[in-house]
Amino acid sequence: MSVMSRPIAYPVTDGLKECGRCHNVKPVSEFYWKCTKHALWCKDCHKTYGANWYKDNKDRHYVSVVAWQTDPKNEAALCRIQKRSNLKRVGFTEEIYSQKLDEQNNTCAICHRSFSKELRPYADHNHETGEPRGLLCSLCNWAIERIESIPDWPENALMYLAKYRSVPSQPTS
Repeated sequence: MSVMSRPIAYPVTDGLKECGRCHNVKPVSEFYWKCTKHALWCKDCHKTYGANWYKDNKDRHYVSVVAWQTDPKNEAALCRIQKRSNLKRVGFTEEIYSQKLDEQNNTCAICHRSFSKELRPYADHNHETGEPRGLLCSLCNWAIERIESIPDWPENALMYLAKYRSVPSQPTS
């Protein structure tokens, strides 16, 4: 009968710890915190191992990610993860997000349509300063993006609409 060997627990001494993979002694800040203790491997070893595993197992990784994302029991967690990630990317915190929702009465700051499961709020921010501005629906967010990034876009769009509004339909004989 074989006995499974347990991983060696490398103790923390004077704020230093030996990595169980590379065996370098590093400050504990170089180790991830796992539940109630520091991980056995340093962050560099974790990253290297993860990158190599992903490179060798892309198909397996993709299948497991898709399986997790499409499992209905994970829908709420997936929404929270995506929301947190998107908010962080545009300089919002969950507190600012909640405050803006309250200030705007759960509506778009431009068109004032109510947010719902189908019409989700987008966190708008100043692209130059990174400062949060407000919550917009997808259409208003798209329009603001065009106005800021394409010179003369509003004027060109208005001229385009005016051109086709002013042309009366010609009856055919």
